[in-house]
Amino acid sequence: MAKNHGSLIGIETKIEYNPILEELGALYESWKRSGINWMQTEKLSESELEKRSNEKV
Repeated sequence: MAKNHGSLIGIETKIEYNPILEELGALYESWKRSGINWMQTEKLSESELEKRSNEKV
């Protein structure tokens, strides 16, 4: 790896660094925050949250 991107453990040590992984990680975190926000503010159930997130894609 050309750059050090933190401590790598397990399977992460076998995956060569690629910038797209950073982008996917950021998208995942954004989706997770949105889901948590919807569950807290709108009192959505998991099935309602799943339906809503599929509409946003």
